[in-house]
Amino acid sequence: MDCLEIMDQGQRISGIFRIYPWNNSTYKDVLCDMDTMGGGWTVFQKRIDGSVSFSRNWTEYQHGFGNVSAEYWLGNDALNALTLNSSSLYVKLQHANGNHYFQYYSDFRISGADDDYRLYLGSSSNGTAGDRLTYNNNQTFKTPDHSLRTGCFRLYTEGGWWFRNCHWAYLNGVYGSGKWVNPWDGVIEYGTDFRSSRMMTRRLI
Repeated sequence: MDCLEIMDQGQRISGIFRIYPWNNSTYKDVLCDMDTMGGGWTVFQKRIDGSVSFSRNWTEYQHGFGNVSAEYWLGNDALNALTLNSSSLYVKLQHANGNHYFQYYSDFRISGADDDYRLYLGSSSNGTAGDRLTYNNNQTFKTPDHSLRTGCFRLYTEGGWWFRNCHWAYLNGVYGSGKWVNPWDGVIEYGTDFRSSRMMTRRLI
């Protein structure tokens, strides 16, 4: 079902594995992080070099896109299936200056398509990146072709995210500060330039 189950079966080395989030024949290839905080993490967002564009439409974010061995978004349908049970969220970031940061949330869930994949997020218990995602709590997922496009979201976004009127964290933005449409439209967290990001979830253990 997920990377935690793969770890429970004895796998202790991070790598790409096939999972079946819906408990049927439909599968997804994912990166499993077996090193962070006890392992068993299913990576659903990964960016490292800008090789994959995250300026995608609603359907692409729904089903997923990219290259699991490089950069990818797993897909909102799969993310909903992975977080039906009590789950947590771990965000890993590398700043452009080489420093690494993280943020852990002990409560994490994404609703289904009928609710536009709404983000449910508990409080952040620890981390070094700063709790910026809580601002987006209880927000539906939005893309340029599937939103009311109000507030600064109307002006800034090119990708998909759980936008409120604006955002403090936006890890699906245009990659690289040199490619930003404006200073708030890139791979940012609190207006800061990040080189890489990894968002991953794990059932509570």
